[in-house]
Amino acid sequence: MTNDGDIASNGFGGWVWYETFTAQTMYTRLTTTQNIYSTYATVRNSLYRNSSNTAVFSYQSGYGVYGFNHSTACGAHLFRWGIIWNNEAAEDGSCDDHIGIGLQNGVIQGDQPNWNGVTAASGQNTSNGYNGGLGPMAFQLWGKQADPAFGTPQTLTSTPSATQVNLSWAAPASGTVNEYVVQYKKNSTANWSGASTVRITSPTGSPTASISGLDQGTLYNFRVWARSTSDSSATPLTGNATTGVATISQVTLNTANPVYRSPSILSANVNAVGRATFFAQGKPIPGCKNILTTISLATCTWAPSQRTYVNIMVTYAPVSLPNQSSSSSMTIWVQGRAIGSKKR
Repeated sequence: MTNDGDIASNGFGGWVWYETFTAQTMYTRLTTTQNIYSTYATVRNSLYRNSSNTAVFSYQSGYGVYGFNHSTACGAHLFRWGIIWNNEAAEDGSCDDHIGIGLQNGVIQGDQPNWNGVTAASGQNTSNGYNGGLGPMAFQLWGKQADPAFGTPQTLTSTPSATQVNLSWAAPASGTVNEYVVQYKKNSTANWSGASTVRITSPTGSPTASISGLDQGTLYNFRVWARSTSDSSATPLTGNATTGVATISQVTLNTANPVYRSPSILSANVNAVGRATFFAQGKPIPGCKNILTTISLATCTWAPSQRTYVNIMVTYAPVSLPNQSSSSSMTIWVQGRAIGSKKR
């Protein structure tokens, strides 16, 4: 691993893996070893600290360190976090029993640490790592700031009708989304184990989902996760919506002055897909009997056959509840054809 945290290029020539049990821990197994420094004057800092002199852990028999760069302690004296044995008063002043790695007075983190407690065995050279002093082995423990948790979708908006809820939300602040997973259940259901799921596998920058086949007048719970190929939101975006009751209302005509035998468009507002029949003077209008509506509109083309006041009525029932019928009506004057127009 390089001093700037590139796992792919390990400074020790080793390999790295993650333990994926509880807390994630990174390890390196060394296949080669290098000295931290060969002499006091040639510290190989580039291998053992990053560009900010932080998040570096190293060991060297003799002049060794165990720990991370830390903060100033005991006045102007600088330390590394860690453990040192046989700490000398000459090095740490009044902090001679401080548990940590001490650096010589006047130096900064990442420079020559001083550990006076390790000496070579009797009759041995300090360049032999087994005997103390400068050794042939070095260890490094590095820290990498965890990637941000994959973001939670934001700002759930719901638009309910009688049997459908349209959902929209904003993309997470972090992470590249490959799909969204939407779950929903009735509020009366205690847990999510039997919840229904809708997957949005080709999300856009303004993601939406239409949840249909719902019961009328019912409170539903929703939650939305964002997913990548290898990660998902730590927590879902949640929301609730109550479906309406299927009704029909506001029968209208596309002209305020319908003309005898001239086609006009009748329409009525609905709030669920259903079947509608339009009547004129109590009789079904040809071509407008039991027609399928959209989720919001029923329409009919009508050519008045009488020059008089005509009562228009439409009956409607949602597909999900065919026996639940409602109606709406209006009365309108049908005027005669203009003088000189061709009689049909």
